[in-house]
Amino acid sequence: MKTVLVAFLLAIGAFHSPHASAVTEAATVNGKVISQELLNSVYLDQYKALGAAAASKKDLLEELIRREATFQAAKQSKIEDEATVQLQIQTVINNAFIEKSLSSEFAKLSVNDDEARAFYEKNPEIRTSQIFISVQSNNASELQQKAIGRLNQILKDIRTQKITFSEAAQRYSEDASARNGGDLGYRTRDFIEPTFYANAVKLGRVGEISSPVVTIYGVHLIRLTGKKTWRETDQNKVKRLVIDEKRRKLIDSFVAGLKDKAKVKISL
Repeated sequence: MKTVLVAFLLAIGAFHSPHASAVTEAATVNGKVISQELLNSVYLDQYKALGAAAASKKDLLEELIRREATFQAAKQSKIEDEATVQLQIQTVINNAFIEKSLSSEFAKLSVNDDEARAFYEKNPEIRTSQIFISVQSNNASELQQKAIGRLNQILKDIRTQKITFSEAAQRYSEDASARNGGDLGYRTRDFIEPTFYANAVKLGRVGEISSPVVTIYGVHLIRLTGKKTWRETDQNKVKRLVIDEKRRKLIDSFVAGLKDKAKVKISL
């Protein structure tokens, strides 16, 4: 229950609120009031979201007290002056601002079957296998070339039937999928690294193998082993992906507009 409660407070943004209007005291922490109004508001929100899993007001107040005590200690440490923390704070504020500014636009978003199917034709749910060699980004140039050369030789051996893809994955792949012959199972676009996904989809026919593909994680040989039809996939999930895509476009346009209005000077 405690884990659920903490996650919920983070999700709804129950942060320090120094400018509350007329308040009724529920508790104080070093003189700082936690209001009955805040407690009731958060309780109602979490009850709507969690139903029977909602915490009691007593547990909720305890968590708000813990958060306030931690917040005060953090303020005293001046951790908020650190650059990385400033960036995290900025991200939270930016996301809240975007959600508030675009909430009415988000509420209007919808998707019909034709839109979803057209999206799915370009972004299908696929099953892949891989042979993977890890390359750390700080050693990318030299190690990438070595990994590419090694995978090209493995690919040549597969094509000349000296070894199967599954056997090669078990022997050479540097990830957990090796024990399954490189099988990664079925995944949708949102659960696959973008460069990996784009190259897998381009393979077209089940059974085809890519040339070495470089991603942020390393170098891969990718084998397309399955592709679900529109009828086979979870169509409601596809619709959610389309909505997410529309949300991203709205956000990109909104943020671009803010940038255009700002006076920007680049000194690099």
